[in-house]
Amino acid sequence: MFHVVSSDVGYAKLSDGCVLSIRVAIVEIREGKVLPTGPEFFIGVAVRVYVASCPKDIKKLVKDKPQEFTEDTLKRLDIWELVDIEDVQPAFEECEYRASDGRTYVIRVEIEPTIVARTLEYKDSFGNPVYYVRWSRKDIIKVKR
Repeated sequence: MFHVVSSDVGYAKLSDGCVLSIRVAIVEIREGKVLPTGPEFFIGVAVRVYVASCPKDIKKLVKDKPQEFTEDTLKRLDIWELVDIEDVQPAFEECEYRASDGRTYVIRVEIEPTIVARTLEYKDSFGNPVYYVRWSRKDIIKVKR
């Protein structure tokens, strides 16, 4: 069993003026083999990315575009363009987990947006361009003292 002790939303400020927010939630922790430093942990997370703000001139570009975005849209590489990330703040969630070895571990998962692509051929339900984000994950595990 674990409980969340701290969490914060991250962001990526993009060169087109949009700001993406990113949120990570730890949803599951399972133990694997026991090592000299404690059990191996398999940490399940859920990550959500959404457009927090977008300039009106960018929204205008997709005003008349459809919202029928599907998995096949991801395969149409010709409609995607990379957008530079100008500033970034990783999202994180931190929890305490009581392991089978009797110790309590502080487990922190950080998610940092690293590459962003957008398509102007579709819009989201709020009238923003559709963005696709690659992120890096960092797990930090410590024994609670």
